[in-house]
Amino acid sequence: MRRLVATTILTLVTVACLAGTAHAGRRVLFTPSLHLGATYNDDVQYLGKGDMEFTANPRLKLEIDSERTQHTITANLTRYKYGDIAELDRTETDITLDTIYAATERLTLSSNVSYSTDYTLGKSEEELGIVADKVRRGSLSLGGRAAYMLTERTQVGLSFNHFDRQYAEEYVDSSGNTLSGDISWAATERLTLLGSLTTSEYDSQFNDGGTGNFNSYGGSVGFDYQLTEIWGLTGSYGHQWYTNKLDTGGIDRTISEDGSTFELGVDWEYERSKGHLKYGRDTTSGLTGSTLDRDRLEFYHQYETTERSLLELRASMTQTESDGVLSTSKSRNLNYGASWWYDMTEDHRFWIGWSHSTNENLINNKDRDRNSYFVRFDFTFPDEWTLGGAR
Repeated sequence: MRRLVATTILTLVTVACLAGTAHAGRRVLFTPSLHLGATYNDDVQYLGKGDMEFTANPRLKLEIDSERTQHTITANLTRYKYGDIAELDRTETDITLDTIYAATERLTLSSNVSYSTDYTLGKSEEELGIVADKVRRGSLSLGGRAAYMLTERTQVGLSFNHFDRQYAEEYVDSSGNTLSGDISWAATERLTLLGSLTTSEYDSQFNDGGTGNFNSYGGSVGFDYQLTEIWGLTGSYGHQWYTNKLDTGGIDRTISEDGSTFELGVDWEYERSKGHLKYGRDTTSGLTGSTLDRDRLEFYHQYETTERSLLELRASMTQTESDGVLSTSKSRNLNYGASWWYDMTEDHRFWIGWSHSTNENLINNKDRDRNSYFVRFDFTFPDEWTLGGAR
């Protein structure tokens, strides 16, 4: 993993330097920012006690654009500090490079490289519907895509992604690759039809020295339909076949199954408000290596209360159930809340908000609730210039 980290950082620096010096006349936008926040949680990590959480998040964003190329480099560092529960203090970082290159009028190439170090706190509830211990993880992602316009209405694409995720302890390390091809056809001005074929493989390394190998292939069809100028509808259905080979904890099995994926969403946009409602079902991998069936529901709506302020409402549900091979679990996480922000200046923003979370163990019918209240200040300092010219 250290070699991968070094390679990632070197790649980011090298490409940034090349992008910044190859040609004069490039547009460069450099945006450092600082985000400071304080949150009171009445049941931190469902430990039975409340505490204050203070966050400091400096960010750097560098955008380098030319006539045919766009580079975006972002770097984040977030420090979490608690008033009493010091064992939950932590620092998280991530760095990302996105590149888009218009090779011809019809062909567009894009790539993404990212590396992050974070902790499972909070994120596992959003992703998997479960409450996880504080465990550090490092994640590397490399991806590329080629998109080609066959006609004015038809586009085909080929995408590849590699990931590598390692945990400091307890949970299962994994790495793998995904290759997919897709096609989109604008049947009418309002209706676009979609199709894709995907194959993926990833390997797992268990703490007892055991291993796992997961292979899958499948396809999906979908649509994007603009019902009116305000309302839109999207949907997709897919089916996948997979083989999971496990050799860990006294289990030596090969499991061959198939399953369906489904997504349906509606979105709206008025003059001063917009939002969406989405539902999806898929199969994913849990922290312990189990195969999970996952259902996700999400609602979001924002309303511009004034030219400088905006009200946000959001709610989500994530439910997962394991296949029972490595472990038996069934859990659900509910979250809803509201926030309001006000632009003090063009580059300075003030936030306040509240959220409520409920985590349910659906096997023993136990649930836990908590509320959190936050205040945050955002400060951005954008600076733009042209290489080879005056600022």
